[in-house]
Amino acid sequence: QIPSRPLSGLHSDSIRKNTDTDRKQFKEHRRETVQYIRTKIEDESSAERTINLFHCLNELNDNSLVEEIKKFQRSGKLSNEKLEPHQCSALAFVLLMSEEILDEFDLKTYKTSAAGYQRLLPVVGNCRKAILNSCFLTEKSCEIVAFALQSSNSPLR
Repeated sequence: QIPSRPLSGLHSDSIRKNTDTDRKQFKEHRRETVQYIRTKIEDESSAERTINLFHCLNELNDNSLVEEIKKFQRSGKLSNEKLEPHQCSALAFVLLMSEEILDEFDLKTYKTSAAGYQRLLPVVGNCRKAILNSCFLTEKSCEIVAFALQSSNSPLR
């Protein structure tokens, strides 16, 4: 028989308070981590790194930037609004995570800066046809497109 007295201490107020404190500290640490990642997304210039950072946010159950873009998509305002580079990263993440392969991806559909266009380029790997003219593409942009073309599972040929 297991003595019940030592087990009854597991539910004491002091342990409960420690658990509540730990939970609060965890939530605060998670919030700070999410904020740090969001800041890095805004500061980062690499399209691939920002996609990886969105995966990190996804793991932390923070989908606020992605939901913002999905809201734009549903409203039909996505091609009318000027997108900030971090919004372009969120859009790229949404389009890349979609089960659906895009028939056509026209980069100039979106109003953004050269940095924003660069962050959208990974989507090229998830479409059958990509239209990339008049979008301020750089040598680095061409490297991203070349990487997408070399991918064995890319529908773009």
